[in-house]
Amino acid sequence: MFLLTHAAAAEAVITRTLTPFQKDQLLVGSILPDVSELKMADERQTHTQGVHFLKSIDKRYHYLGVGVVLHGSSPKGLDYYTHNGFYNIGYHYTAPTKITGSSGIIARMYGRLKPFIRRSKLNLSDGDAAHFLVEFCFDHLTAKAYPHVGNRLTRALYNSVPNQSLALFANHFQMSEKRFHRLTKVIQSRHWKKIFERFQTVEGTAHNLQHFLFIKALREREEEKKTFIQTIRSFGRSSLDLLHTKLWDRSLVRLVDECVCVLEPEYWQFMDNAVKNMKVMVERERLV
Repeated sequence: MFLLTHAAAAEAVITRTLTPFQKDQLLVGSILPDVSELKMADERQTHTQGVHFLKSIDKRYHYLGVGVVLHGSSPKGLDYYTHNGFYNIGYHYTAPTKITGSSGIIARMYGRLKPFIRRSKLNLSDGDAAHFLVEFCFDHLTAKAYPHVGNRLTRALYNSVPNQSLALFANHFQMSEKRFHRLTKVIQSRHWKKIFERFQTVEGTAHNLQHFLFIKALREREEEKKTFIQTIRSFGRSSLDLLHTKLWDRSLVRLVDECVCVLEPEYWQFMDNAVKNMKVMVERERLV
């Protein structure tokens, strides 16, 4: 899943009263594993070694580790219930031929979304398109269901540098000094609040997805790091109005809207089941 849904799920699993410091730790931990998207850490490590990370850090940062575990795929965090039966670490996709009780949400919805994806003619594989559309549409639904989670996550991101949680994560997952410096700039961007607010509308969600795809394309062309960071900043700074842009943008808004209509009836059942199962995992692993 994307950032808002990870944060909302972590809050739903850990319902005990936390101090502001502990809440910041939980929220930022719930999204940090996806720094692998920026080629700053190894995806397999950040998504499967959360328990090891939790056990290795000072107890003051316990909820940072809990957040990392809740994000991942092993033990079964939110990404397991999102990706299972469809996505494997390293952007390897398996087209689902049979849906089972353990199939993740993308596998279960792929057949219904595929006609929209094919008609849209996105410059993406069917796997990438389904993956990103489900996750961005779920963040839209999360932003509507939990309108304040973006503000809490913005605060947690900003505080993660002075409270040392970002440094702990970077050191454990062997992030170079240059990558850590880049990540610090991204994490402390003043534009996160605006980005999260955009998810409250279909148009804003399409806007965020458009910029994500642009950044992904730059990354895959291995552009210079300075250009990459400038692009991240422009993600939040842009005041582009989707209704006055090229036809492709309007078609993306339509695609997001169609996918939201398909996914919205599945949202609460998915979240309720994932949270219930993650609570069982938390007890089994004795995380709290």
